[in-house]
Amino acid sequence: MNARELGLKELFGLKPEQELFQGNYRAKMDELRSKGLAPWSTENVMGARNEVPAEHLRWHYSFDTNFGIIGRDQVIYLVPHSKRLSQISTLTKLLNGGLPFVQDKAIKTYHRVELILNKDFTEEEARKSPVWLNFAGNDQTRLDKYVESTFRFGKDKFKYDKMMGIFVPEDNIERAVTIDRL
Repeated sequence: MNARELGLKELFGLKPEQELFQGNYRAKMDELRSKGLAPWSTENVMGARNEVPAEHLRWHYSFDTNFGIIGRDQVIYLVPHSKRLSQISTLTKLLNGGLPFVQDKAIKTYHRVELILNKDFTEEEARKSPVWLNFAGNDQTRLDKYVESTFRFGKDKFKYDKMMGIFVPEDNIERAVTIDRL
């Protein structure tokens, strides 16, 4: 491991048995599985960011996760720790950047009319979002801390009053949730 890789491991607070994977999702999933590792979930990203001040560089990187999200015309489906996304490889044929919808027992369903989607949230809307709560592993304390840090950073650095939007197309495709940088 070179000095840059060591620095990035420290930057992201990775444990000795964890590794940082940067690059194409399909190629990196093959590499990750071959080493017996699993991708980070949305709650892992939120937890890692919650451990550092909002100015830390962890807030300046986007993270593709193993949390699946699927949009249909009237509903969205959430698939925490998606086995299908974790099995993607360079041989997987993607449809519009994801996997065709398949009903799964692990799916959480929401009607679109019950949610705020496809626009940025106020701080209060983010705290109350059932989707963000799912992303936080149903841990309201984790979500509250994440929202507080996100909004403090966004307001201080960029003068943002709204952020943390959840953008979901209506195309029946399962995609990995990306926790974006600020």
